[in-house]
Amino acid sequence: MRTALARADGAADPAARAEQLQQATALYGGELLPGCYSDWLLVERERLAQAHARALRQLIALHEARRQYPEAIGFARELLRHDPLNEPTYADLMRLCALSGDRAAALHAYHTCVTVLRRELDVEPGPVVREMVQRLLHQERAPAALPGGMVVPLVGRDKPWAALQQAWRRAAARPQLALISGEAGIGKSRLAEELVEWIGRQGIAALSARCYPTGRELAYAPVVTWLRSRPLPSLADSWRRELARLMPEILSQYPHLPPPGPLTEKWQRLHLFEALARALLDHRSALLLFIDDLQWSDGDTLDWLTYLLTDPRIQANRPQLLVVAALRSGEEADGAQLDAWRSRLVYGDQLTEVALGPLSEQSTLALAGQVAERAVDPQRAAALYRDTEGHPLFIIETVRAGLEQRESAGGQQPGAADALPGRVRQVLQARLGQLSPGARGVIEAAAVIGRAFSYDVLRQATGLGENELVSHLDEAWRRRLIREQGEADYDFSHDKLRQVAYDGLSRTRRRHLHGRIAAALEAVHADDLDSVAGVIGGHYEAAGLPEKAIAWLERAAAVARRVYAHHDGLALVERALGLLAARDATSAAGAARLHETAGDSRRWLAEHEAARGAYETALAHTPPEERVGRARLHRKIGKTVEGGNGTFEEVAAHYEKAAEVLGAPAEGDGPAVWEEWCQIQMEHLLLLYWWQRAEAMASRISAVESDVARHGTAEQRAALLSHLSRQTNTRNRFGPSAVALDYARAALEALPAGADLDQRTQYQFAYGFNLLWYGEHDQAEVELREALAMSELTGNVTLQTRILAYLLAVARRQGRDGEAAALAQRCQAVAEPARMYNYIGAAEAGLAWVAWRAGATAEAGRLARAALASWARFEQAYPLQWQALWPLLGIALERDEVGEASGHAGALLHPEQQALPDALAGPLAAGLAAWAGGQAAAAGNHLAQALAAAQRMNYT
Repeated sequence: MRTALARADGAADPAARAEQLQQATALYGGELLPGCYSDWLLVERERLAQAHARALRQLIALHEARRQYPEAIGFARELLRHDPLNEPTYADLMRLCALSGDRAAALHAYHTCVTVLRRELDVEPGPVVREMVQRLLHQERAPAALPGGMVVPLVGRDKPWAALQQAWRRAAARPQLALISGEAGIGKSRLAEELVEWIGRQGIAALSARCYPTGRELAYAPVVTWLRSRPLPSLADSWRRELARLMPEILSQYPHLPPPGPLTEKWQRLHLFEALARALLDHRSALLLFIDDLQWSDGDTLDWLTYLLTDPRIQANRPQLLVVAALRSGEEADGAQLDAWRSRLVYGDQLTEVALGPLSEQSTLALAGQVAERAVDPQRAAALYRDTEGHPLFIIETVRAGLEQRESAGGQQPGAADALPGRVRQVLQARLGQLSPGARGVIEAAAVIGRAFSYDVLRQATGLGENELVSHLDEAWRRRLIREQGEADYDFSHDKLRQVAYDGLSRTRRRHLHGRIAAALEAVHADDLDSVAGVIGGHYEAAGLPEKAIAWLERAAAVARRVYAHHDGLALVERALGLLAARDATSAAGAARLHETAGDSRRWLAEHEAARGAYETALAHTPPEERVGRARLHRKIGKTVEGGNGTFEEVAAHYEKAAEVLGAPAEGDGPAVWEEWCQIQMEHLLLLYWWQRAEAMASRISAVESDVARHGTAEQRAALLSHLSRQTNTRNRFGPSAVALDYARAALEALPAGADLDQRTQYQFAYGFNLLWYGEHDQAEVELREALAMSELTGNVTLQTRILAYLLAVARRQGRDGEAAALAQRCQAVAEPARMYNYIGAAEAGLAWVAWRAGATAEAGRLARAALASWARFEQAYPLQWQALWPLLGIALERDEVGEASGHAGALLHPEQQALPDALAGPLAAGLAAWAGGQAAAAGNHLAQALAAAQRMNYT
């Protein structure tokens, strides 16, 4: 027995190890010399029993990992025969019975466990066993195998399978993501589906969803699929209402719920994210979510998955949560976005990456034999491996079509299918050729719909009767070309089949089918057209009907903007503009609207020059009599000039032009005129603030506040309060001001409940900004961090940059060097692409401060001077230059360069700079006076005193 165990420990191959362990357990005949009780014998008896138990546990794990459940069950039962009080083994036995599909045996094992523990120890089973039996009892049904042997066996994937099992175990401690990558058809979905089935057979919720190439036109589509895969849990009305934004049927189920009104239509994503998490987790102790074809996912789903995996509140509840995502290598729509998503989870030790490659020749032969349900001729095995290169899809399709021994013929087909190897393309064409003409027509229509298609849309598009359509679908299903998804949906068994079917259509027939499918989608989804607007637009585009396509793409873009998916919305608008430009007769109104919408998205993304171009084009298409629209565009052009670091005069000229075009509003003018007039005033006040013109701000506020109070929107009245806070800060040189803080708080509270999330975030930032200068650093950090989280959700790059800069100031004032360095690096990374030089300077100054405190004098000086250079790019002085000046003053004193230190002291006390506390301003002023009087030593002493005080207060 010892020899066999030693050989098992030295075996690298799992099969060889299992063989030696079985030999060892077979040699164990039970207790050593039962009935004898010598001391040496008791020790040896216990040692052998424990070795036998360890061997059995290893055999259970080895066979379970290879999905050999009957063998694992046998070893578990043998272990219980030798140790009937071993509760963990009962849990193993229950799980293994469930995995093998025998729920009755799993429940029987539980009953045995309860009986034995009560009789022998008078105790109940522990929480692991109790939780497992609850899952089994509440399991609606065991996952059923597909009929007719349609499940492809999992061959040659032992290591990836073990990695997924390990990820599931790690998820018990912290939510995890398992990312399965590889080329199309390599077996990513099959591996994940095996895990879904493995989890589901244990009575644990395992939900699946798939992304499609059109999925980016509908935000959160995979999340909605998960939600709709089972009844929603009991939730408070506030959460149901959030879910209704993605699932309109909730409003029908709960008529008392008010629908989202106009003011709340610009979704507050944090609340939506939490509602989605609550609906899916529902106090579950374990959950697996599988998302296939992640490369086609929309950005909002990725954002929500990040929230689900990293939010501290979810982690505090400690659910065993694993998200499994299959990603097609080389086809990422936004590689940078996915890389950033990966890196955040890698940093948190929450990512398992499984890269799948081709199968070996041996595994190819094994897979081919299992698909064919007969041994493959060894003489043809090498040819099969050469033709398929170990690609599981190609192996399966070649064997299923019975073509492994035939040379294929056929002409080239245009389109994406040309990328397929010729042999495989011919295999897929042959499989489609086995269909009857009627079924082939249905499959061609389905291929035009896309990888996934619904019965209702297909019926509407083909015009076939129910019996005829069902018959054709059944034929395609029996041929394994399509598979069922949910109650009434289908998708192709692989996208390559859809490609070949689509590429076999003539251009005229494609356009005809695209048009019919667009009309079918309109009819089927009449109650929820927003959810399919982008898809409908795409079909009308492919049908050669640009007018209809433009309208639907514009609608889809509006849906994307409501959930802050500005990249997606911009892409949709640009598609619409491309169609508009290609038409013989263009609509001026439509062109103006689309270009303005594109400008809005680009300005949101801090692409100021491109946004200005879009607004100017929109202005060229806006007729002179449209004074509100033309004024609005002039105002927005001014915002792009401001964002692009234009001068005060350049920006002000655009605002004045906007006011001139609009004209002075009269009492009889409608709300649109007054709202635009008020908005011009608000933007002009903000410009005056950026240029620190406190008196001009005060004068303009006095001139407009009564009209804003009477004719402005609730948001504009809140904005006026915010400007009063800014004006007070500017007048007081950003010194501590209870008045400015009160105005900032009042502005935040004045926002209506349905205010846009981005606007509320800006006001929360302003409140945190005022708390910082008031000296409430801890509360300022709370407000700023919450604002940062919301700005990341909405994607407002400009606001993120500002928040990071002032979080950096908080970290400095609290003496947190490491955190300050991290915030400075983040601020710099966001500010540089947007060319926000004030905040680039703040980041450089923060890094200079960290280097100065670490004793890296040369690096600190270089970074501080770089910060001053960034700030010098503007005519107007940045008022917070103390961030770089204090380190420079300290470096000068260290080098005994009192004159240079005095120069920095003078800059710190400049009237355009933030007012410093008396403990700093007093010694600085004394040092300057001494230097001016020729008393260099006294000047150095005073400045050193100021520096010491600044170091105590974490200014430097």
